[in-house]
Amino acid sequence: MTLVARKDVISLAAGVPAPDLYPTPAFRQIVRDLLREEGQTVLGPCQTQGLKSLRYAIAGELMDPVAGVGPDEVLIVTGSQQGLDLVARAFVEPGDAVVIEAPTYLGALQTFRAAGGRLLSVPLDESGLRLDVLEGLLARYRPKLIYTLPTYQNPSGVTQDLERRRALLDVAAHFGVPIVEDDPYGRLYYGEVPPPSLKALDTRDSVIYLSTFSKIMFPGLRLGWIAAPRSVVERLALIKQRVDLYGNTLAQWSTMAFIREGHLDAHLTAVRAIYPRRRQAMVDELERACPKLEFRVPDGGFNLWCRLPADLKARDLLVEAGREGVAFVPGEVFHAEAGGEDALRLNFSSQPEPAIRKAISRLAEALSVVKSQAEQQPEVEGVAQPLV
Repeated sequence: MTLVARKDVISLAAGVPAPDLYPTPAFRQIVRDLLREEGQTVLGPCQTQGLKSLRYAIAGELMDPVAGVGPDEVLIVTGSQQGLDLVARAFVEPGDAVVIEAPTYLGALQTFRAAGGRLLSVPLDESGLRLDVLEGLLARYRPKLIYTLPTYQNPSGVTQDLERRRALLDVAAHFGVPIVEDDPYGRLYYGEVPPPSLKALDTRDSVIYLSTFSKIMFPGLRLGWIAAPRSVVERLALIKQRVDLYGNTLAQWSTMAFIREGHLDAHLTAVRAIYPRRRQAMVDELERACPKLEFRVPDGGFNLWCRLPADLKARDLLVEAGREGVAFVPGEVFHAEAGGEDALRLNFSSQPEPAIRKAISRLAEALSVVKSQAEQQPEVEGVAQPLV
């Protein structure tokens, strides 16, 4: 956080939307109209489950119609991070096993660990969560939950294909384990529309779906939602009520109007044209300045997942990159166990193209220094590696 806060640093760390692309004028007008037309209503209380008109808007316009989600199956939460916390409180007791992807979202690691969960890591391939590994863990440990980000996964950018999604649902149903589908980026596609969500494909009410307005509107709204069977939503709402009676009412009214008046669709259309250019600027500069850095180009989302040349560590690179004036997230923080030491996540959404090019140029300078330092290190022979 200290590095990112420095004014001379270009941050490629935070996975956030671009402040320069915020749809501020339309949102400002909506707030003004609501205060004038609705008055005190938009500043009063609402149900713990959330403003009903917003839940209707989410169920009808943001959830896949095939999923058949109704407003009573939607819970408004203070960002999807609160949604994860509620799910962990409801389903995970200390010592319970929870399946996660490796790598995966840092906030999920922190939440399930805080609940006392034992984290079981399943690696990814180009089609998503590896089911051959998953089945063995399900049979042996009988976990309480499977947590997955199937679309533009954070941090890897991998998207589960349709066949893998259907197979995952079948495997989870066979072992009777609910799936928590985290989908912050599904509407941020830069080409073909991604496969249907697990929630849309689910015919057994086994998926708890999470999403957020933080990636597609403003992070400061602190609004997200859970879509789940009504009994699950009611259970989660009771837990939420203990610590948070209801979310910001004005933000809920304003977001509902933003959706209903077509501003969200217009905003998404706009950013789907701009974010790919920023992604390409990063790709082009990496290929030019950091040819030894390996990465995959995601079809959506906010991030590139990169791997360093052999024997280099992202933590070492981060120190030198800070001196050069650029920040990123080292890959090891996205792993529950050992792993990711040679990886880094670069965000392309939050900075304009000139800043992205400058940041990658700085990163290349830092990488050159770290590589030179590694080459000067004397080789140590006969040192046994610990078994872990």
